[in-house]
Amino acid sequence: MLLDFSGAGVPNALSKLISSIDDENKERLSRAYLFTSVRFFLIIGVISGVLVLFFSDLISKLQGDINASLGYVFLSPAIVLSGIISCFRGYFQGHQIMYPTAVSQVVEQIIKLVCGVALCSLLYTNVCYAVAGATFSITISEAIALIFLLFLFRKKRKSFNTSDNEVDNGKFYGLKSIVKLFSPILWKKFIH
Repeated sequence: MLLDFSGAGVPNALSKLISSIDDENKERLSRAYLFTSVRFFLIIGVISGVLVLFFSDLISKLQGDINASLGYVFLSPAIVLSGIISCFRGYFQGHQIMYPTAVSQVVEQIIKLVCGVALCSLLYTNVCYAVAGATFSITISEAIALIFLLFLFRKKRKSFNTSDNEVDNGKFYGLKSIVKLFSPILWKKFIH
């Protein structure tokens, strides 16, 4: 649930905001929205990840299997990464560049499968460790997807003559608009 919360609705909200900006200010303001959303979801992700990390024993007890706690420990960094990935996907979608989202999702799934199978095969003698390895593959796949998106963002940024100082209109520029757009999506996701 926390993993979903950290990334739910963000790409849609950001892409809607960015696509509505006029062409003259598009790159400057879209980067301001991106940096704001990354800061905001980094805070939410870190808080959520730390909660999962510290309460992994309690969560696994409530689910009826204390042995699952190690899996939650290895999954907690993925919560942080998921929200940041969603921000970059929304940024590219707002510019109507869809291949970063598509390719990063495919890469994420392939890495998750390959690492999951490999770690389960290596640790198959202990079921707890095998499950922890499978969940750790999620964290690995999220990290690689984020690296890929950061690479594409840096490449795109070089094509513009916009400095980072020009886009930093306050640490949380446009946060109210971002939250206003993603809140209904988040609400609908968890109610249904």
